[in-house]
Amino acid sequence: MIAWGRLALGAGALGVSVLSGVFGASWLNENSDALSNILSFFSVLAGFLVAVIALTADDRGLRGSSWRAKHYNAKTIRRRLSRHRMLFSLYLSACFLAFADSLKIQLSDEHRSWLNGITLGVAVFAFLLSFSLPHNLSEEYLRRLDQAVRDARKPAQKSEGESKRR
Repeated sequence: MIAWGRLALGAGALGVSVLSGVFGASWLNENSDALSNILSFFSVLAGFLVAVIALTADDRGLRGSSWRAKHYNAKTIRRRLSRHRMLFSLYLSACFLAFADSLKIQLSDEHRSWLNGITLGVAVFAFLLSFSLPHNLSEEYLRRLDQAVRDARKPAQKSEGESKRR
């Protein structure tokens, strides 16, 4: 099943990031504050995402229900972890590029412009993809909440069925 919303968000973010990398590369020339901000921002986001990955990998979603439900939940958890790992890699790439750009290695003007454009493009792309995190996290929490309610109903339904038989 294709997640059209995710695909549209990714395509839109990619388009905006390419445009910002092409037309905004000059903004990073000799602007160490911007590079420092990019590095700090994505370092914090990477740390936050590690916590999100740890919470997503929690095996509570695999407890209690039938093997089919566990299989479905495991597939869902794998997909979410894969997306989080890709976003984490993108955060680290933005950090690495900002760090490399801040070193002010002797490069030709053309190469410096390319490095600045790629740095800004990756940073914008990672930032825009981060807007999906709150939705994904709340969706995961609501899914777990619904599962907990279903698991709590099962013993109550069994005891009601046993009392009716008596």
